[in-house]
Amino acid sequence: MRAAIYARLSKDRSGLSVNVGIQEAEAREYAAEHGHEVVAVHSDNDLSASRYSSKPRPGYEALWRAIESGSVEAVIVTEMTRLYRRLEELLDLIHLAERTNLKSIETTDGVGYRLNTGEGIHAAVAAINNAVLESRKISDRQRRKQAAKAREGLSHGGRRAFGYRSGNMELDEDEADILRQMGDRLLAGHSFKEIAYWCNDQGFTTSEGKLWHSVTVRNTLRRVRYAGIREHKGSQYPAQWPAVFDHETWERMELVIRTNAGKYGDRPKARKYLLTGLVYCGKCGMPLNGATKRDRPDRPLRRTYYCRLNGDTQRKRGCGGVVRNADALEAWITEAVLYRLDTPQLANLLREDSSKNDQLRGLLDRRAAQKERINEILDAYAAGEITKPELGRLKPRAEQALADIERQISSLNRPGILPVGRTLREAWESSGSDSWRRELLALLIDKITVKPGVSKPYWRQWRFDPELIDVAWKH
Repeated sequence: MRAAIYARLSKDRSGLSVNVGIQEAEAREYAAEHGHEVVAVHSDNDLSASRYSSKPRPGYEALWRAIESGSVEAVIVTEMTRLYRRLEELLDLIHLAERTNLKSIETTDGVGYRLNTGEGIHAAVAAINNAVLESRKISDRQRRKQAAKAREGLSHGGRRAFGYRSGNMELDEDEADILRQMGDRLLAGHSFKEIAYWCNDQGFTTSEGKLWHSVTVRNTLRRVRYAGIREHKGSQYPAQWPAVFDHETWERMELVIRTNAGKYGDRPKARKYLLTGLVYCGKCGMPLNGATKRDRPDRPLRRTYYCRLNGDTQRKRGCGGVVRNADALEAWITEAVLYRLDTPQLANLLREDSSKNDQLRGLLDRRAAQKERINEILDAYAAGEITKPELGRLKPRAEQALADIERQISSLNRPGILPVGRTLREAWESSGSDSWRRELLALLIDKITVKPGVSKPYWRQWRFDPELIDVAWKH
């Protein structure tokens, strides 16, 4: 029979995929012994097939497509659990076998499951049920083991915690001293960001050798393990490892952190900033950031674009020499765009059939969402939430997805961005999509430069001087 080999490895800590290669070699040997013609080989490395995994399996999806094409009569695996650990997926394959040439699943230990007979289907279902049961038993044993270790005050293992040696049971005195200095600075009134600056200026890195960010400092100083407490599923137990902070210091630190968190709890959240990524400082050339600011303690918060003086990990970033009212700047840029472009001739150039228009809007929203996903991946890596190997696996896939979206946008040539029968102003004012407005601006504007200076004249209800704004148009 024409056979496809499928191999899968749940965890590949070495990154060498040796186990997958062994599975393929074993399956090829089995195929040769039984006279099967190997027409395809598909594999997934470092991907689980359990019900807890939501990651796609590209190799398995390719196998599915090969079966649908009618080129595969048998699937060869080293054991049934390499293919499935979920009964619902097996049932999908059984239904697929009813309308394709697929006849059987065969394992290299000589067990075959004929998918065109009742006995074969029953045996395949039983194999998966047994695998699910065994997986659950292993999971239950692991949970009981972790709960027992927690009650005994032992570490759960895993990544080395800053301040402790490998195994997390012995103090690393040098790092523990850094933690105590961080705690002293927190109690002295320093912010998380100022503590991160200090750590990076001193050359201190996290346990993974990364720079400190404010969120890393906050999450680190809130870990109860530093108070000698073992936490497990909401319960706390005395730890067997030595504490970094004494009880009084820890309570004072917790009080400071809670107080600071509550201080901004009722602070109004600013809406998204329309010009982020397009607007730059006319003094130092750095991108401007959006933030809410207060002119005086008794004045309300207002939205602004400003040249950020401090960075995430180092103090020096921009010059801090430019601040503009965000509402005024966004309103003026909107009017400049509409005044420049809102003509019947331009509307005819930009307008195309409604189906392509809808397609473009969907692609623009997907592009914005994919860019946000990439930023979230980078933020998670910077904060120590994912490892470098995980970054190396996730980031290229996310960037490839973004590149695919960009190609689809380019394939539309000059896209229609206006609904048929409506002007640009009508479309802008009625649109509920900030991402659509932002993407439209990006298609039309290359760069907005905000020059330093005091906005003395009034424009509408704001103090705003258009002479201090320079717009570089793309068209």
